[in-house]
This record gives sequence, structure tokens and C-alpha cells, in this order.
Amino acid sequence: MEEKKSAEKELKLGIDNNASDKEIIENMNIPYKALDVKVLIKPLPVEKIKKRLTILDEEKNKDKGYGDELATKKVTRKVETDFRKGVVLNIGGRAAKLFADEAWPVNIGDTVVFHKNVVNSSQFDLFKDSLLMNAYDIVAKVGK
Repeated sequence: MEEKKSAEKELKLGIDNNASDKEIIENMNIPYKALDVKVLIKPLPVEKIKKRLTILDEEKNKDKGYGDELATKKVTRKVETDFRKGVVLNIGGRAAKLFADEAWPVNIGDTVVFHKNVVNSSQFDLFKDSLLMNAYDIVAKVGK
């Protein structure tokens, strides 16, 4: 029953299950074309991983003063990853040439990996929830 409702909802939204990611993105009618070595990316939700951290042990350090050696403890916490994934929405002219020369080219619709604190990226607020960054900031392509 839920599958039928989901299928009806997809039909109302105009989603074609047989369409490729590239076709879906091209049908989004993005009115902007990235220039030069810029790439327009739709970031995916932030992923979290378990990481072992060393923190100060507040209970053992209560009575310690300035200059005393402080006690630490190891804890495991869920933290955001240093890298993020995103889907390529648009590729600038020089970026397309750069990617075409690679053994593993990046195309519209591909999922790529970039550092979460990319210096040369900016929120592209003319298109909801997208980033404009240099092609050089993409560090990997997800997939085979």
C-alpha cells in the first residue's frame, strides 16, 4: 500500500525512475551556468562517524591548580566528518576540460567528495542549498 502511495507521489512530482541523475538534474532547469573552473554542487547531508577523542577529566582535575598536570580520559563520540559529499549540478567550461583529461572524469550528476571547510567555496544563494567551488577542491568521486 505504501509503495503505491510512493509511486503516485513520484508521478505527481514528475520523477521518472528510469531517468539518469544527469537527466533529472538537466530537467531541474538551473538558470545558471558555472564559469571558468567553478563547479556548482548540491551538498548532501553531513555524515557522522564515531571517533576516539582525548578530553580533560573534570572529576579528577577538580582540586588541581595552575601548573599541575591534568588528567585526561579517552571517550568515543559521534562527530561530523572532515569531508562532505555532494552532487555535481553544473560544471564550468575550464573545469569540464580539466575533468575530461582525468582517467576518471567527473560529470553532471556524479557524487563527489570535498573538504567541509573549502576556502574558495561560497554559498550560492541564487539556487537553494548549493555551493559554488573550484574544481580543484574536489578530492574524490564516489563510485566505481
